[in-house]
Amino acid sequence: MESSAPLFSYAVIADTHLNQGEDDCNSPFEVNRLANARLRYIVDDLNQRDISHVIHLGDIVHPVPSMGDLYADSAARFHEQTAKLQHPIFIIPGNHDVGDKPIDWGPAGTVRQSFLDAWQQYFGAHYFKHRHQGVVFVGINAQVLGSGLPLEQEQNTWLHETLQAHKSERIHLFTHYPPFLFDTDEEEHYDNLNEAARGDLLSLIDEYAVEALFAGHVHHFWYNRYRQCDCYLLPSTCFTRQDYSEMFRIGPAQEHGRNDADKLGYLLVHVFEDHQQIEMVRSYGNDAAVSSADKTGSGRISAAPVNAKTNRFPAMGFDLRSDWCEKLQIPPSGGLDEFNRKWVRNDYGLLALWEMGIKHLRVPAADLLDLERAQRLRDLAHLGFRFTLYSFSHPSEQLLKAVENDTQLFDNWELGFQFDQLKTFDFTCFDRCKHQGVKIFASPLRSKDEIVSSGKKYYHVINHGFMLSDDYFDSSDSMFRQLESRSQFDGIVLRCSLNDPINEMFALEAEINLRSSLKTIMHLRMTADNPAEAQVDEGRYCSRIAEAMFTRWADGGGPIFCDSFV
Repeated sequence: MESSAPLFSYAVIADTHLNQGEDDCNSPFEVNRLANARLRYIVDDLNQRDISHVIHLGDIVHPVPSMGDLYADSAARFHEQTAKLQHPIFIIPGNHDVGDKPIDWGPAGTVRQSFLDAWQQYFGAHYFKHRHQGVVFVGINAQVLGSGLPLEQEQNTWLHETLQAHKSERIHLFTHYPPFLFDTDEEEHYDNLNEAARGDLLSLIDEYAVEALFAGHVHHFWYNRYRQCDCYLLPSTCFTRQDYSEMFRIGPAQEHGRNDADKLGYLLVHVFEDHQQIEMVRSYGNDAAVSSADKTGSGRISAAPVNAKTNRFPAMGFDLRSDWCEKLQIPPSGGLDEFNRKWVRNDYGLLALWEMGIKHLRVPAADLLDLERAQRLRDLAHLGFRFTLYSFSHPSEQLLKAVENDTQLFDNWELGFQFDQLKTFDFTCFDRCKHQGVKIFASPLRSKDEIVSSGKKYYHVINHGFMLSDDYFDSSDSMFRQLESRSQFDGIVLRCSLNDPINEMFALEAEINLRSSLKTIMHLRMTADNPAEAQVDEGRYCSRIAEAMFTRWADGGGPIFCDSFV
């Protein structure tokens, strides 16, 4: 079993956007005035961490080099703050620090020699290499890629030589611009590298088996996987990019989404023998007074939190009814992009699942038929997530082949079907998957007559699975007994309705496991039987989930799927 303690941990921060003074700011957004105080809080927090070092992904300051004294004064504020940081820090420039990447449509100045000289004067080197406990950390100046400036070739030569020299070691790569947001073949926009620079960088990542890539610039969290490389896009410590508020189905936070404080923070990276795990440290927009970072750190936080990969007791899973892999377009904001939309995927659901330590997820089997979704399932499986499929009636040959080709992703397959078709249903089609370890769980569709006979009022909703009121052992020809006699099934789905007592449902499950060879999967319904009845009692939800989760931890049974995760 993997040790719960990492070899070491380090921190990655991005987009601090420091101002020239505590109350001075050259941005029209009020939230930018908080940048210095918010970084001070981060420094204070980092000083309490047991970490080896800190890496900054750029956009250290907000004023650009052409602003002269404002740039110099902002750089001075950065050095004042990091002088109180009790860990080594390594930095690379962002577009605010040395100019935008070479683009024709941007309103700000692009990278040029005078801007590069300003960075070198106030901050030092444009790229770095650091080695710690067998891991090589490589940071680059992404703004010069494709610029034709002398630094581009100089850095390119250095990068190739560095990667070649350490090709047998683990490599973590750091850049301000992410190579891509959503797809390696996406068109160029403000937030990615142009096609040529992107292709060159991705080729190096592939050739030298780079383990992890960290990028800033976008002020939001995303996770991608390219070949063998985990790609993390970081939030800002200061503000969120308001253009990406279009991802969310609620109104934007303060200042049109620019001050979405719950999404601010940084990443801790916990390094293990053969992989790394990230931990999102949310700062919630907290700030600190000028003197706060003078306190001495205690190294109080060192252990990596439980996540999908490390959770040994994953009691609660979630039903991903909502589009967990939704592809959507961000409209051109006019400030950064104007002539096209850009494709993104909202990864905050993934981040929430990761932070909660959720391991088991329930998804439609048809997700495997979509190439992008199927690949995303593989990416998430790499992070430690396990999937339960569900479908209705006979699967198509196409679906069977898709499941058969990816059985390593799944533990279970829930099959919904009309119970009166049990005797004529050809279950042999599932043998191909069962032989590879996938377990088949029966979830018979429930008719109107069955619902009424159970004493419940019938509503126009689809019900499936076994209920608390069903006959399990008293009758030899009960639905349960008939399924028990069919070797094709490994278990059944139990449907725990909102008004079913948790303790009674778990007692039933225990009896089934004791008296039968069938296993169980439990659906914890969080909606009422009456579809017109709104559920707004958060206390009831929390109590119900907590009772189910702690009961499951106590009995050590299989996953419970809470319906649903949004």
